[in-house]
Amino acid sequence: SQTVYVYGSGFQPEATVSFGAGVKVLGVKFVDSTTLKVEIKIDANASLGTRDVVVTNPDSQRAVGKGLFTVIQKK
Repeated sequence: SQTVYVYGSGFQPEATVSFGAGVKVLGVKFVDSTTLKVEIKIDANASLGTRDVVVTNPDSQRAVGKGLFTVIQKK
């Protein structure tokens, strides 16, 4: 697995994060209202390229970061 950080504002404890198909979120740790620490696993057959990052707060507020995450081929 890998650790990525999502930065923004207005994050709440228990927020969820999505990176699209082929990227499994193993866990989300609320650091503070501007930072989430996310453990992910990228499937070997995940399509390469840019992804949107979607954060959903428990009160259903949602934010989409367009093109903020990229799956690249391992070398």
